[in-house]
Formats: sequence, C-alpha cells, structure tokens
Amino acid sequence: MPLHTYKVVLNSRYGGFSVSRECAKELSSVCSHHTYLEEGELQDLHEHEEYRECPDLVARVESAPEWASGPYSKLRVEEVLLRYGIKDHDGKEEVYYGY
Repeated sequence: MPLHTYKVVLNSRYGGFSVSRECAKELSSVCSHHTYLEEGELQDLHEHEEYRECPDLVARVESAPEWASGPYSKLRVEEVLLRYGIKDHDGKEEVYYGY
C-alpha cells in the first residue's frame, strides 16, 4: 500500500487558531489561497482545512513559529500520513484507505 505524507498547521494552545498580523500580510501578498483581513487573521482559515496545508503557510510556521502565531495561538506543523490502495473489479477501480 503506498504511503502519502503531507504537512498541516495546527494550534497547540487554547484560544483558537490565528496567525500574526505580519504573517497574514505576507501570506496574502505571496499566496492566492489567503486573503488578509484587518484584524490580522486570514479569511476562512479556521473553516477550510485545506488552507492549513498551504506550502507558504507551512514554510513560515516551520521557520518562525512564534512570529507566525497569532496572539492566542501557538502554531506548529505536523506531518500526516495516509495509506491508500486501489481495488480492481472487472477493470473498474476504486481507492481504499488504511492506516
């Protein structure tokens, strides 16, 4: 079964996920996934988990977690593993997932 890994940004502290104002401004200028809001947060970052996989966000959190974290956040990057396989029944294929 092939193994796929990807990185995701998580918050390690109670208080909610947010990025710093400086990080939000920088991300909105280099990444089309993010829109900067005046409050210093990124639009829809809490609700759309795929944004937390953004390579630009991951890189900033990996290189400077304190700088990237919002006032009530402590951001970290975690690697997620996914195993998958392909089933074939008379030529029709389906993906199945495992751990």
